[in-house]
Amino acid sequence: MAKEDTENNIWFATEGNGLLCHHPETSRVESFWLNGNRHHNDNIIKSICISGDTVMCGNQRGEVYNYSIKKNKFSLLRKYDNTNILYIFKDSREHWWISVQDQGVFLPKYGFCTISMFKFY
Repeated sequence: MAKEDTENNIWFATEGNGLLCHHPETSRVESFWLNGNRHHNDNIIKSICISGDTVMCGNQRGEVYNYSIKKNKFSLLRKYDNTNILYIFKDSREHWWISVQDQGVFLPKYGFCTISMFKFY
């Protein structure tokens, strides 16, 4: 998964290399590690969404992080059960939505309450 920020940098979620940022003006690529170490399993990012200075990231352990571009710092926002964060989205009303495997869709602004759960058979 890749997303572009307002500075035209391209951010990548990776399977074991944390968060990557490609700076097209210089062709430089930076790595940002979730837990300060470079262990593969600690740096799997399944989904990202960018808004202003924030890159919200979800991983395979059910953790949702905010990465501040200006502060160069990750902050853990929420830990779900050991499951994949499938998708993160910010709508036009500035609401963050988080899709969690086998649990549903959550809206963090309202206490991470479950909005809907859909199962397809």
